[in-house]
Amino acid sequence: MKMMDLEEIKAAALAAGAEEWQQGRLLMTRGVRAMRADEQTECAERERCSIFAGFSAVDEGVSRRFVAYFRGPEPAAFAAVANPAVVLELVRRLESAEALLRDIAQHPDKPLAGTEFEERYALAGSRGHEGS
Repeated sequence: MKMMDLEEIKAAALAAGAEEWQQGRLLMTRGVRAMRADEQTECAERERCSIFAGFSAVDEGVSRRFVAYFRGPEPAAFAAVANPAVVLELVRRLESAEALLRDIAQHPDKPLAGTEFEERYALAGSRGHEGS
């Protein structure tokens, strides 16, 4: 497998919308409630194989935008987790780690702690993804 350049990965994530995606799920809307049980099951299975952006249960999913359909719910679940927003955050963290390694190599006596270090590299607990 060919590894992509980080700039290519960032460009692809931005082109994909740089937003979070969610795996589809069956919402109990008026239309769904009117379906027979077997139709609801079939609809739920299709939803679990789909990925959407801009999903809001508040508006019964009207605002969501279709992103992709997968052959099964497992690949759809992975794609939802590996969405463009996550990819951009991972690239940011990798670039920060690479900058840290370059600085360590250039200045081996530089302290690896303190406010300057934490602000410059922000490797942990960053940008709303605490604990990840």
